[in-house]
Formats: sequence, structure tokens, C-alpha cells
Amino acid sequence: MEGLNKKMENNPIYILIDELKSSEIERKKESIRNIATLAIVLGPDNTRNELLSNITELIEEKEVLMEFLKKSIFKDLLHFIGGAKHVKCIFDILQNLSTREDEETRAAALEIFKFIIEEAKPKTVQDDILEISIDLLQGEWYTSKMSGLEIALFMIGKDIRENTKRKLIKQIVETATDIVYPVRKAVAVSLPKIIELIPIFPQESVKSMVKELITDVAEVVKTSSLEGALLFIEKVRDDEDTLVSLFPYFLDGYTDSFFMVRKLFIEQTKRIINLFGGIRITRHQIENPTYEQDNKAENEGSKAISQDVESDSIVDVKKEICDTLKGLLDNDLNKITKKAIAGIIFEMCNEPHPKEEAELYLDIASKLFEILKVTLESDGLRNSEDRSFAMILLSNLPNLSKITEVMKFKKSILDSCTEILEISDWREKSRFLQELPKIAEIIGMQEFTDVFLEILKESLSDRIYIVRQQAIAVVNRLTSTFGVEWFIKFVIFYLYAFKSDKNYLHRQTPLFCLKIMSHNLVQYYSSILVDEKERAKEIEAMIDFLCENCQDKVANIRYLAIETLDKYQIVLNRDQALNLKVIKQIRKVFKAEKDAEVKERIKSLHKTLKTFKS
Repeated sequence: MEGLNKKMENNPIYILIDELKSSEIERKKESIRNIATLAIVLGPDNTRNELLSNITELIEEKEVLMEFLKKSIFKDLLHFIGGAKHVKCIFDILQNLSTREDEETRAAALEIFKFIIEEAKPKTVQDDILEISIDLLQGEWYTSKMSGLEIALFMIGKDIRENTKRKLIKQIVETATDIVYPVRKAVAVSLPKIIELIPIFPQESVKSMVKELITDVAEVVKTSSLEGALLFIEKVRDDEDTLVSLFPYFLDGYTDSFFMVRKLFIEQTKRIINLFGGIRITRHQIENPTYEQDNKAENEGSKAISQDVESDSIVDVKKEICDTLKGLLDNDLNKITKKAIAGIIFEMCNEPHPKEEAELYLDIASKLFEILKVTLESDGLRNSEDRSFAMILLSNLPNLSKITEVMKFKKSILDSCTEILEISDWREKSRFLQELPKIAEIIGMQEFTDVFLEILKESLSDRIYIVRQQAIAVVNRLTSTFGVEWFIKFVIFYLYAFKSDKNYLHRQTPLFCLKIMSHNLVQYYSSILVDEKERAKEIEAMIDFLCENCQDKVANIRYLAIETLDKYQIVLNRDQALNLKVIKQIRKVFKAEKDAEVKERIKSLHKTLKTFKS
């Protein structure tokens, strides 16, 4: 007995079992890394019959299992089991692991599956893989079917017998109508791969799958299949019969019961119109899809269909889609649907189209502004979805202005601007302010100034720093657009009012603004004559404002005021009296200043000003 125990202790299998029972993960992983060495000691027969037949049962931790599922380990194992003719023992392990619930484990097992197929040559292992794929695809668990689908798709594109391909294709097509929706979703996600395999994968089979998937009862299957379905239409766009038979199902997507499906179809409107826009289809064909007819019935009915085309009016597909979108604007209560329509329509308005087509999109755009007007007159923009909808319309005014006169929407635009600022949170305000210059440039400052000043008043004193900074950037951009005279006439004196604000963060705002605006203002004032009294008063008022801020009780304000004054030294040194006035003022400030950084900044400015001659 003692001799038998000693013999078992020296058996490599028992050594591995002992190591895999260790409580130390690293020790277990190390034993897995050395499995090739163990296989050499055991020899091919024992490796197949003793080691690999029980290996996965010995590995409990996922971390150790992932160490096992590495290409380097399986490449060695393939060699040490006796080559490709014995690969079935490896496939048995991988088949078991590819049905596991853990997604990472399945993915790793499938990667090794593909690797071993390539290493062993697909033609050599095709019978084993066909059996495994069918077994997995017909398995009880959805994990099994999803893994079978991936392996089958991998094999179809390889150099294997046509008969094997046909059997795999048949199984995949059947999987598209599986009773379990995650399996159908997996097929939907795989559609782009399947389409790449045309003509290996028969076009009619793909067509059947596309129809089944985009009309599926499950929301996630429909949304997952649309991209693949559109790729299929792109692939077969010269086959009008196929397009005619599938178009009704794409059109139905716009009115699907699931709003996410509707939203996705709406977002793909441009592609759908580009793909289907040129087909000849009748109202009868839209309302009674011909897809379900078998080939014989289609052939026999071809004459009848051609007669239908003559007797039944041809439908303008682009208009049909646009009418469907307008119907959604009237009847769909989901605000996300309206936002999706607004987004895609304005994108299409930005592109060149024939006049008749452009008018279709403009008609929808006008309807969107009608909806905005009604919303403003009823509940206003208190709902975040309504504000988001209004923002889409406002941000796309540049696109709309290319095809129509936007001033007819002026009241809705201006009312939206005011409401968004009053109600929105800081993120919405910041996004809105980014769009504000475009709106002003399109409408014109004559129409927009009163609204803008109201917006400016709110934004420059907002409690959120990023909103204040965004407002300053807007002032700078609009000054570049409408000129410094506009800034001086409408904005600058409003900035001076911040001097008495109790909140020092608000008192910083005009200083930041004048600092950023310095390039425009210096350029403007440098171009006028010194003796222009009106302009001289403006300059003096601005410099006095900055000098007053140099005496603020908060050091940050004083520092910023000195820093801003420095930006205007060219203007200061054109006027001796003003130059001396500033020097006198900052000397006074310097004597009273206690903050070291502010004193250093004053010294730098003082030195610069003294070196200039009037």
C-alpha cells in the first residue's frame, strides 16, 4: 500500500491535482503555465485520456481558467496530443467552456476555438466543427446557440466543402427565428459579418433573415439588426425587386410600437432615403408586401405586378417617408421622437438637394417650429426634453437659413432664447451660450440686442463659473462680428455696474471680459485720433474703472485689474495725461498694497509705463 501511495504521489496528474487544490491562486496559475511540460512527461495518449479529459473540472477559479485559455498553451497542447487528427479532445473542452454563462469565459473559449481551427486547418476539422456547431446551435441554452452561431460564421468563409457550408447556413437562418430573443439578437448583431459573406451566404437567405429581424417582436432585436439590414440594402441596391419587397418593412419601423425603434429608424432616414429613394413602388405594394410570395408565385405574378404599376400610382418614396415623419410630429406623444426628427431633418437641410426634395425637408422644419411655438404658448420650456428640442432647432438655424428665410420664426427663436436661460441648469445654459453667436449672426443684432442684453445680464452674473466664462466668450465673438462700436454702445457700461456687486466673483467678470476683449479694444482705440473727445471719454472711463478695481478689498480682484491694465499700455502711452494719471494711481495702490504677488505685478506694470514716452 505504501508503495502504491508513493507511486501516486509521483504521478504528474496527481501532482497537478494537488497544485490546483492549493489555496494560492498564483501557484495554481503557475501549474497551468507548466501544463505543456506535464504533457511531454505524460505522452500523447495519457495527455488526451487522463489530463485533458478532466482538466476543466480541476479548475474552479475564473482567474486560473483564463490563464488556461491562452493561445500559447493550446498551441503546445495541439502538438503534444499527437497533432490535428486528435484535435477532438481539445474541441470537447472548448465546446463545454463555450456554453458557460460567464461572457468572458465564453469569449476566450471561442477565440481559442478559432485559433485551433486555423492551426489544424479548417478543411481537416470541418466534420468535427460541423457537428459541434449544429450541436451548439440546437442546444438548450442560449449561450450554447450564440457560441454555435459564432463558430458557424467563422467556418463559412473558410476553405471547406460546399455541402458543409450549406448545412451551417441552414442552421444560422433557422437561428434568426429562435424562440429565445438573446439568440435572435446575436444573429442581428452578426448581420454585418453575414453580409460580408455574400455570395457564399446566399442573398435570398440573408434577405429572409433581414425581414425576420427588423420585424421581430423584441425591441433589442430590431435595434440591433437595423445597421446590418442597411448594409444588406447597400450590398444589393441594384436589385430593385429586393428593395421593393423590403421597403414596406423599413417604412413600418418609423411607426413601431417601441419608441427606441422609431428613434433609430428616424436617425437613419438619410441612409434609408438614399438607398430606397429611387425605387418604383406602388401604394398596393407598400400596403401588401410581396416578400412572402415564393419564387414561383413571384414569377407568375410578375405580369400582374407590372399591370399594378401601370394602374396603381407610383409612390414617391422620399415624400412617403417625409409624410410619415410629419405624421409622427402630429401623433407621437414621445418627445424623444420629435427631437430625433429635428436632428435628422436639419442635417439634411444642410445638404444640397433638388428643389422639390428640399421643399419636403423645409416643410417638416416649418412644422417643427410650429410645434415649438405651441409649446412656448402653452407650458413653455419647463420640461428638459422641450428645452432640448428647442436647442436642436436653435443650433441648426445656420442649416435652415441656407434654404429659407428664418426671420419668419423670429418670435419663437427669441422667446426660446429667453426661456432656456431662465429655466435651464448650468450645463444647458453653457451649451446654449455656445450657440448664441450663431443665432445672433443669423437674426442680426438690430433684432437681437434687447434679448441678448437680457441674456448677458443673467449669464455674466450666474453662480456657475463656466457659464460666466462662456458668456464672456460670447461677448468677445459678437464684438468681432458686429464691431467694437456695438460693444461700446450696448455692453461696456453694463459691465461697469458690476463694480458695486457684493460677490467678488461677479466683480471679476467685467475684468475678465475687458482682458479678453483687449485685442479688439486696443486695435479700435489705436486707430482713432487722440483728440476725438467722445472716444477719449470712453477710454478714460474704462481706465478709471480698471484703476478703481486696483483698490478692491480682494487681492484677486486687484491682481486681475493690474493685469488687465497691462493689456492696454499701448492705449495709455498714446495719451500722456492718461498715462501719468495711471502711474500716479498705481503708485498710490503700491504703497498701501500688502499682497506680495499684487505688488510684484504693480512693479512690472509701473516699469513698463515709465519706459514709454508720450
